[in-house]
Amino acid sequence: MEQLTPQQETDYNNAWQLANQANDAFNERHKAATKIAEAAIGSEVKGLKAAFAQADQGFRLYESAAEALMPGRGAFETSIPTEFEYFASETVWNAMSLEQKVKASEARKVIAERFQAHGVTSESLRVVQHETEEGKKVFTLVHTGNGVDIGNPTKDFDKARSYNSVMAKKNNDLFNVQVGGITYDTREGMTDAAYDALVADAKAQEGSTLPDSQEAAKENNDLWTWTMLTGEPLTAAGYVQVRYVYGGGVRGSVDLPDDDYRGLRVRPAVVIE
Repeated sequence: MEQLTPQQETDYNNAWQLANQANDAFNERHKAATKIAEAAIGSEVKGLKAAFAQADQGFRLYESAAEALMPGRGAFETSIPTEFEYFASETVWNAMSLEQKVKASEARKVIAERFQAHGVTSESLRVVQHETEEGKKVFTLVHTGNGVDIGNPTKDFDKARSYNSVMAKKNNDLFNVQVGGITYDTREGMTDAAYDALVADAKAQEGSTLPDSQEAAKENNDLWTWTMLTGEPLTAAGYVQVRYVYGGGVRGSVDLPDDDYRGLRVRPAVVIE
């Protein structure tokens, strides 16, 4: 009998865990539906329907993750695949738990759909990793291309792309996404550490163009772009922190909150816990 490779064994175990967790989620969904059927009409039903909606969303998360991690197969098919779809370096992917892979897969799908009009695709979303001072691994799903211009791209200056506008409540519908019944603000994940991890990840990929670099601008027929660190607070003087790449390294600067030049971008990012 042919022996499984270590990676195949890991993938098999992950798939088995996913199936078991999905089965538990389906059972919770079934119990919630049964309670609705047995309940009397009134406020009790309303509460039970809310509980069912939450259980259903939890099951759908696993269902979507199965398709994202095992493309081309029916959800929870009896034959276990030996490969997952990776959207991180092998080191980062192997360091993630199954639950984190499930959540990242669903978030990737949701964010790509939300920002499709701004050039974000599933392929442009990748998980990167950094460590806190305490040694905790932090995984962030982040857009890897040039950042998103939410202003009018034909205008050199547009207040819609300023920090004040990006962070305003009027843009919550754009930047807030739901994954597994939880709302995530894609502005909060773009921190200084996440940006450094993004550039380090790009450097590690052979032939990859660094984001917000002169080379990226030429390849995309774009301006030299600057990413706002929307997940960091303003400086003590009230300035916005921005980052870009020059000479292969990350460079930092600051802008006024109402600066709105055409190269100023946002970069959707979500921490995967």
